[in-house]
Amino acid sequence: MSEQIPLEIRVSVDVGSHSHNVAIGLSSGEVLEEFQIAHGPEGFKYFFRRIERQQKRRGCPVAVAMEGYNGFARPLDGTWEG
Repeated sequence: MSEQIPLEIRVSVDVGSHSHNVAIGLSSGEVLEEFQIAHGPEGFKYFFRRIERQQKRRGCPVAVAMEGYNGFARPLDGTWEG
């Protein structure tokens, strides 16, 4: 009998200097959505709203992975108080 691994929402961020490409999917491999955000306060608010919407819909934990190149991810790599 195999153990069932709990489902997790996985967020991947391709960091850029002016915008960031985001993909949200499940640990099962299903891609839920892909979008781009601007590198600024409104883009970051939008990013967290989209993740929160998927988390509420799916009811499972969220893991975020992003590259950390040149500090462009700095507004996203901490706790958001937006």
